[in-house]
Amino acid sequence: MKNFLSLVFFLNFLIHTSSAQVSKDIPAFGKIDTSELKMTDCAFSPGASAVNLVKYEEVTLSVFPNSTTQVVTSTRYRIKILKKGGFKYANIVIDYGKNDTKITNVEGATYNLDEGGQIRISPVEKSDIFEIKTTKEKKTITFAFPQVKEGSVIEYQFTRKDKRSYFIPSWHFQSDIPNLLSVCKISRPDFSMLEKKATGDWPLEEESLSDHSTELDKTQLTNYYAMRNVPAFSPEPYMSSSRDYRYRIDFMTAPHQSAYQAFVRQSNNIWQGANFWLLQSTYFGGQFDSKIPGSKKFIDSVKRDQQRNRKIGG
Repeated sequence: MKNFLSLVFFLNFLIHTSSAQVSKDIPAFGKIDTSELKMTDCAFSPGASAVNLVKYEEVTLSVFPNSTTQVVTSTRYRIKILKKGGFKYANIVIDYGKNDTKITNVEGATYNLDEGGQIRISPVEKSDIFEIKTTKEKKTITFAFPQVKEGSVIEYQFTRKDKRSYFIPSWHFQSDIPNLLSVCKISRPDFSMLEKKATGDWPLEEESLSDHSTELDKTQLTNYYAMRNVPAFSPEPYMSSSRDYRYRIDFMTAPHQSAYQAFVRQSNNIWQGANFWLLQSTYFGGQFDSKIPGSKKFIDSVKRDQQRNRKIGG
């Protein structure tokens, strides 16, 4: 088993090494550059009323010793308001539900340039953030940004925690407005399975990083998926579902705790394991070794016939 774990660790290191630098291009929350405030139009989508400067989501899947799971998702938007038509993006609605889901760390601010070229920050006050129970199971968090005008940059973030879950939602790179940088980051136990399917023909950037600072079975793997300069989604007549046509990436996970669990759960290994236990069982495999009364005399006679045939043939 020790040699097997070492082999998996080495192969993982080779597979997850990448030269991409997506992680270094994600600006920190609240670190607004004056160039963003001086921006007057979207270079790759001229005439847009607003543009997502940063659309970012960070998902962490945790698997605890008792095999329970948890998904924590941190979402962040940084939006440039270019025209009055973009003011509607300064009114935020966050829908969520289920008793095991919580929304925390909601914060935001509006950024403007004053007459002296200095950045003025107008934060969203806690008293202006409202939680409304829309149905028995669903809730909504709403708030509006203050001091919004043409040229403003607004930014907000929030954290969602889903207990007893290992579902990672799809990430939509494309929105109703253009996206300058759209990134999804996923962290999970290194041996947990993560399958993905990308939809759309826009260039997809990927980066994988491994944290080997802890024990082998506790290694964390982080994946980045990014698209840049993504145009706004434009619905067409008779389109059945806009979701099916947006650039996105879908995920499927299996929350393994260790390399051994990941190895055992592979379909081929499951059948090999089933074969082993069946052959070892008294009621199935044990029958191959059981002696049938009278069979020895029959087998001996067959052996004598084979020897006689060899002599005749010789």
